[in-house]
Amino acid sequence: MSETILHEILQQKSKELELAQAKVSLDELKMQATKAPLALGFANALLTAAPFGIIAEIKRASPSKGVLRADLDPVQTAKEFVNAGATCLSILTDEKFFQGSLDYLKAIKAACPEIPLLRKDFTTSTYHVWEARAAGADAILLIAAALPEDSLRELLTESFQAGLDVLLEVHNEEELLMVYETISLVERSKYANQVVLGINNRDLKTFETDLKVSQELLSQLKLLKNARGDESATVCVSESGIRTASDLVALSKSGAQAFLIGESLIAQGSPGENLRHLLEEAKKQLS
Repeated sequence: MSETILHEILQQKSKELELAQAKVSLDELKMQATKAPLALGFANALLTAAPFGIIAEIKRASPSKGVLRADLDPVQTAKEFVNAGATCLSILTDEKFFQGSLDYLKAIKAACPEIPLLRKDFTTSTYHVWEARAAGADAILLIAAALPEDSLRELLTESFQAGLDVLLEVHNEEELLMVYETISLVERSKYANQVVLGINNRDLKTFETDLKVSQELLSQLKLLKNARGDESATVCVSESGIRTASDLVALSKSGAQAFLIGESLIAQGSPGENLRHLLEEAKKQLS
């Protein structure tokens, strides 16, 4: 996803937000959220599943790759992933650019109530936070590249108040340095077990993925923590471009405890069997 596409997506989100607010008020959403199932511990599930906590992603299309699988059945795919050993599920809810839907998340929550769900979308407002919770999400995504630092902190606070965990995503060292202090503040608060650091291996300018991004930023994070004498244990997730068991093992040895994987599981064959095979091979290689 290029910075130009990111800008286009954020503009679209602003338009969609106005339409959504005209239909359902924030107060109504908060009322709906009180009736949603109790949130499951997304971050804790990943922590306890190490070394290979898997966030299996249900994604029909993307701006950079186009349609990945037109016949994808979100609920059936979710069930396959759960049976194959996924720790959590990531549900794309953006309609225009990813062919997702908030209805998919609702349906998957009803069909798979035992697994934490991440609403994968471009969260830019308080309204989006409560919209996710009302739909049954257990966690949301906050993208450092899409939010000023003050907005990011405000949305973190609002998410925790809504009972949601947060996957806080960075792409480069500049973003990591920007959010590190925020993460440190969360780690010293009562919400310490509700934030996850995501490192996206996709370059926003070229679309290309490089697993060295995770390895380098994990190393940088370790240096930052050592300099501070910080012994906290924020779960670190490597995202994008993960295709093989060797990728999982290499990233695990670099310090990643969890992995968000979508395209390589979805594109062809059985998503569930693809995940099962990937995990079996990774565990063999690590033993």
